[in-house]
Amino acid sequence: LTVGNGQYTFIAQAAGVTDVFGIGGAAGKQVSWTQFISVPAIVAFQGLTGGTTDNTFTTIDLLFNLPIEETSLTAADISITLNGNPQAGALTVTRVNNDSTLFQVAGLGNVLTADGTYQLTVDLPNVLSTDGEPGMQMQSIALTLDNTGPTVAELTPSITGGLDAQHRTGVLIRLSEPVIGLNTGAVQFTRDGLNLPLNIAQLSQVDADEWQVAGFGLASYPDGVYNFTVSATTVTDAIGNA
Repeated sequence: LTVGNGQYTFIAQAAGVTDVFGIGGAAGKQVSWTQFISVPAIVAFQGLTGGTTDNTFTTIDLLFNLPIEETSLTAADISITLNGNPQAGALTVTRVNNDSTLFQVAGLGNVLTADGTYQLTVDLPNVLSTDGEPGMQMQSIALTLDNTGPTVAELTPSITGGLDAQHRTGVLIRLSEPVIGLNTGAVQFTRDGLNLPLNIAQLSQVDADEWQVAGFGLASYPDGVYNFTVSATTVTDAIGNA
C-alpha cells in the first residue's frame, strides 16, 4: 500500500467504537507523511555554518535523494521571498559531487540583504532525475538574517516581599532577544544619584529573554528618587550581534 511516491494519511477513527463499558468514541487521530522513492526530493538543506539564523548567508547546499540531471536544476528553479514578496538577486547553481546528488546555491548575499526571515524554495516539479523523473512538490527552508543587536525592551519593578506598596524589591528585565554576557556590570542602581551596589547573586535568568534583579531589601526602602538602568552594550545575541 505504501510503496509509491506521494503523501500518505493514516486515520484511526474512534467514532462508532465503544469501550468495555459501552461508551462510544467521539473523534479520531491521524498521521501524515510524504515519501519520494523514485522522484527527486531534497533530503537536506545543509552547508550553513551558522545554522538557519545568521548575520550573513553566502551559499547553501541541496542534498538530493537521487542523481539529478544537472541541466534541469538552474537558478530559475530557486525563489526567495521575504514576507511573501519575491526578492531579486543573482544566484548560481553548481553540482558539487560526482554522484549528481549534491548541488550548491551561491549568491545568497545578493538576495538576503535586509534583516528578516526569508523563504528559499526549490521548484522540484521542474527538476529532473537522471532517469527523467520530475519532483512532485516544492520544498522550502526558512533563513533568518539578523544583524541587529539585543536591546532592553522593558523594565518592570517588583514589590514582591516589600514592606509596603511603594517598596520596590527588584526589577524584571525583558530583552528583545536571548543574550549572552549579561551581568551586574551592565546594571546601575542609584538612590538620589548615589550608587547602590548589586552582587551577581541578585541577578538570575527567568526565561530565554527575561532576567530579574532581586533582593534589594532595605536598600530600596528609604525615601528618595531611584533609578535602575540596564545597558545592552555589553551583551550579544547568539550569533554575536552587539
